[in-house]
Formats: sequence, structure tokens, C-alpha cells
Amino acid sequence: MKNCPSCHTEFKGRYCYQCGEKKVVESDFTLKHIFGEGFSFITNLDSKLYRTFVGLMFKPGFLVNEYLEGKRNVYMKPFQVFILASILFFIFLSGIDLLLIPSKWFFTDHTRELINGLLQEKNISQEMLAQMYDAKVVSNSKLYIFILLPVLAFFLFIFNRKRQKEFGKYVIHALYMFSFFMVMLVMVTIFFDLIPLKINKWWVILSAQLLQLLYIMFSIKNVYDRTLGQSILQGLVVTLLLGFLLGMYRYGISYFTLSNL
Repeated sequence: MKNCPSCHTEFKGRYCYQCGEKKVVESDFTLKHIFGEGFSFITNLDSKLYRTFVGLMFKPGFLVNEYLEGKRNVYMKPFQVFILASILFFIFLSGIDLLLIPSKWFFTDHTRELINGLLQEKNISQEMLAQMYDAKVVSNSKLYIFILLPVLAFFLFIFNRKRQKEFGKYVIHALYMFSFFMVMLVMVTIFFDLIPLKINKWWVILSAQLLQLLYIMFSIKNVYDRTLGQSILQGLVVTLLLGFLLGMYRYGISYFTLSNL
């Protein structure tokens, strides 16, 4: 084979310099090579996952800097990390109302007019409408969570635009930061669940908020080379803005779901 089967560029060596495709040789079809490729894929994925997890959870801003510097082959890509973190979050914390408002809290006087209109239109009981809403709002809160990323990136951009001008870099930072939040919430919840003593849920919330604040502070410090004082101040503001953003998303996705039943 003289030309690459993918891009038709002439081979000069074992790999295509244009697209990276490997030149096919007879030894590629031996059992030793086939099973070796499979083993290599598994171990490579495992090592990437481990390095990414350590960098994400224990080195605030580290993966952002590595990605921006072009060191990408040894870590999972930002969107891969975000998707995996989202899957873990919704598997272990699908019932948490951080990103949605359950019907028992949302079916109140301020949504009564909308609820009454839906009851008449569908000719069903309020209990059945509540069941439909609770099932749908969980799906929607997962489906539209990505819209939080550019808003969080914009918060970071406001304070650091003189350090980094390209908005895409802030999106990368937001991807890793939000991935940390979701994985951290899962870990904190599991940790308190394993404690034999009965723990008030507010301890879980306060612990998660403190870890979130510390992570944001040190992430900002390491990515944008801020002083400790600047990082603390910016971390506090971004944390408050993030809390406001989550509150708006929580209400918005709940109202959107009810309106489109």
C-alpha cells in the first residue's frame, strides 16, 4: 500500500504525515497484535483516567494549564471529563434537587394559573400532572446542563480578560471546574452516607460549598497567576455568582418543564 486509505496521501514511513493513519502490514492481523492492541487500549485508558482524576480533584487549575500548553495526550479531553462527571452525578445524585425543583415545592400559588390551565387542557388530576412533571424535569435538568458552561466562563472572563483574551480558554476552565463540582458532590455525599452516625444534610451542603470555594480560589490563582488576596476575593464573588446561576437554572428548568408538558 503506497497511499493512505483515509486521505490518499503517499506514505513516507509507517504513518501518514497528513492524518496519522498507520500503514497496514501483515503482522497487524496476528492474534498477538490484536490482543496486544486491546490490552494497550485498556491500560492507556486506565492511566489517562487516573491522571485526569488526580489532576481534576487535587490540583485546581492544573488540567486547564496542561491543556492550554498543549499537553493533551496523557489526559482525557475537557468535554470527555465533563460528560463522565455528568454521568456520575446523575447516577448517584439523580434525586437531588440542586438543579431542579420537585413538584411538592414547585406546585404552589405562583404556578397555580399555569397548573390549572394544564389540568383543564389534559383533563387529568393534579397528582398525575405532578408525576409527569417530576419525571420530565429530571430528564431536562440533565439535558440542558451544558448551558451553564458559557455563563460560568463569562464570570471568569469578566475578572481575567486582561490576562487571557480568548473566550474559549475560559470555556475550558469552566468545563473542568464544573466537572469538579459534580464529582466532588458525589464524593461528599457518599462519604457522609458511609458515616454510621446520622448527619444533617446541611453538613453535606456546607462541606460542599467550602470545598467549592477553596477549589475556585486556587484554580483562579493557578490559571491566571493571581495573588492570594485577589484569588480569595475573586473566588468569593464567582462562588456567589455561581450560586445565583444555579438558582436561576433550577427555577428556569422547572418552569420550562411545566410549561411544556
